[in-house]
Amino acid sequence: MTSVRWSIAVLLAILSDAVASRGQSVGAIPEEELGQRVAVSTSQIVWKVDSDLPKEAMVYRTKSRQVADAALSALVSKYGWKQRAIPTSFGQGEPNAMTFGNETGDKYVTFHPDYGGFELYLADKSGFRYDKTTKKPIVEALLSNEEALRRSIDLLPMAGLSTNDLVVSKETGLPYYVASCNQVGFTDRETKERKKLCTNTRIKFMQQVGGHKVYGFGGGGCAEFIFVSHGELACVTWLMREAVAFKRMELKDRNAILAAIRNGECYSWTKREFAGEKLTVTEVEVEYYEGNERRLQEYFVPLYAIACRLMEAGAEREIHLLLPALK
Repeated sequence: MTSVRWSIAVLLAILSDAVASRGQSVGAIPEEELGQRVAVSTSQIVWKVDSDLPKEAMVYRTKSRQVADAALSALVSKYGWKQRAIPTSFGQGEPNAMTFGNETGDKYVTFHPDYGGFELYLADKSGFRYDKTTKKPIVEALLSNEEALRRSIDLLPMAGLSTNDLVVSKETGLPYYVASCNQVGFTDRETKERKKLCTNTRIKFMQQVGGHKVYGFGGGGCAEFIFVSHGELACVTWLMREAVAFKRMELKDRNAILAAIRNGECYSWTKREFAGEKLTVTEVEVEYYEGNERRLQEYFVPLYAIACRLMEAGAEREIHLLLPALK
């Protein structure tokens, strides 16, 4: 019986490799996670990409990231938490999630081995508090974006990550990041003016796979650190699967990209149609798709991130398109 099971396992592996060798049919990126197909109406499409396109790219199998184990143990020991059935906001419904927290369940750490997701929750990440007397939000001593960036980099090992996992800026040598905040609107009782106030500082890093940026959908391929008043760390989440080299596959060439633009086969999150006198393709970068925790993803597959300039009524504007890259 054992030999039969072994033979079936080998056969399934061979069939998986055979199907994968056909390219886009395995690990195809779901259309709804690329945006909407875009029609480009223009009389002229010009190619002005400085660098040559790669002819091939590695396709990777995904693997659950286990690096969080040591970080998980350290956090549980630090806070004296116990394993509990806490309904977390991250990766709901995964049966194999490991969650440790306090008795009230408002502070916890959870790790999801099936897709490689992690969340540390220490405080209300919205950072919102309200003074009923002054009728104003209470936000005190928020970190600047630069301060939050430094803190986040320092805290990477605590969350089981390192800068090697992230896209690094060629200009600064630091991890590429996006800074943002949650905002609340209120009316100032003295001036009667409507005002907006940031209630936290958020730093988001992007994962790299094979030296390329990850195109993450719904939090996939990202790590985020959130700080609230007085620089308190409120929350850390990341969803970063590991990549194991599978095989090199051919990519679409320049002519195929231009044909895809003309034929409405590219995708965008902004508009269904662009129209103008001329479209100039200025940059084409290889990225790797990574979805969120609601999808068990088997492969990292490449896609093209395409930057263009559209001449429209005598003025130029930049547009961005996405295109699955495998032939």
